[in-house]
Amino acid sequence: MNPLQRLLSLDADEKARLGVEATPVEIAQQPEMWRDTARRFAEAAPHIQELFAAVDLPDGSGEIIFSGAGTSDFVGKCIQGPVTAALQTRGLAVPTTDIVTHPEFAIPSDRPGIMVSFARSGNSPESVAAVDIELAERPQVRHLIITCNAEGELAKRTARLENRAHTLVLHPKTNDRGLAMTSSFSSMVVAGLGLAYLDDTEKYIDLVDRMAVAGQTVIEAAPAVAERLAAKQPGRACFLGSGSAYGAAVESHLKLQEMTDGDLLCFCDTFLGIRHGPRAAIHDDTVVIYFLASEPQVRRYELDLIQANREQQVGLAHLIVADCSDYVVGSVDPPDRNANHAESPADPAARNADLASKCAGNASGSPINLAGLADECIFYDPEGSLDIPDHMLAPVYTVAGQLLGLFASLQHGLRPDAPSAGGVIHRVVQGVTIYPRESKR
Repeated sequence: MNPLQRLLSLDADEKARLGVEATPVEIAQQPEMWRDTARRFAEAAPHIQELFAAVDLPDGSGEIIFSGAGTSDFVGKCIQGPVTAALQTRGLAVPTTDIVTHPEFAIPSDRPGIMVSFARSGNSPESVAAVDIELAERPQVRHLIITCNAEGELAKRTARLENRAHTLVLHPKTNDRGLAMTSSFSSMVVAGLGLAYLDDTEKYIDLVDRMAVAGQTVIEAAPAVAERLAAKQPGRACFLGSGSAYGAAVESHLKLQEMTDGDLLCFCDTFLGIRHGPRAAIHDDTVVIYFLASEPQVRRYELDLIQANREQQVGLAHLIVADCSDYVVGSVDPPDRNANHAESPADPAARNADLASKCAGNASGSPINLAGLADECIFYDPEGSLDIPDHMLAPVYTVAGQLLGLFASLQHGLRPDAPSAGGVIHRVVQGVTIYPRESKR
């Protein structure tokens, strides 16, 4: 029985005492929710196509805006690339918090378009206000609402907009009761990815089914890894991802930080971006989590950084989340944190650097073993049979981040369902006053 299963098997009183009545269930249910989301999206696809056609999408002059507050904003970061490429249009991921304060900068264009709003509850003040601002100031924009709550203010408001909006409500179980968004986030990402497959929902459903298989593999394999890393009591964590996986890194860094009530400071970046300064924040107390691409060209850059971190012995521990160990084979010695790096080229670091170079695409094509480049590995496709494109993997990667958050929260003596001991953060943001927009001069 893995550590997540242990939590799920506790009796009701013990779950209540530990504050794990909701979050473990909501993490575990995600593969089921992803499949349900894909079916709901496929049923709604004809209505969404009509909405898009009204603003000349795809293949026209219309644009698309992905928006949400907090975690819901990160949905757009996961889907922006594949969706805008499929729709052949300009697309932006813009947080509702920016739209409320600076709509003229957040959405500067006067072109017709679609605003896709993501919301777990649909009751966050900024989420409602951003849609109101766009309705008032950009009447040529149509609205697609993707939410986990049919009774939320956002769903109710847009339901009255007739041809200007369509609301897709996900399964009620995705309206997470825990403070940290888990199945709500990943299910909204799955729904958003459907926009890249409006003309081929059968392919989309098949891809989501394969994604669900990968997600279930992570749910079974990752809890023990997460518990071991949490037991190391890191002071920082760094999440890295490329392309759509960067969105998963952004979400995971927030998940771990909020579930430890800010005791564990987290940051995120792309594999190439972190070299431009932020890598200095990887200290001896830092866990580094790599969401590794399967696309060879991208993975070359990622392996370069992993190898550099290994050679310089930065960080407390390193975790790779990747498709399968068979992508690279062979053997690499585990890192020796006491090694003298002034040794001859025959030392482990030099040998591993040579192997990494070969893996990265040198003529010899010699492979290395991913497991030798990190303290821990989680493989979501250990048989190498799922063939999931990288742009569909953000939900799978995020499960690993959620589990790190869950077990780090318990390690810190917090209640994962409500980890903010001082009540600083809430399930639905509180204390935000929306002020009327002043008339333009």
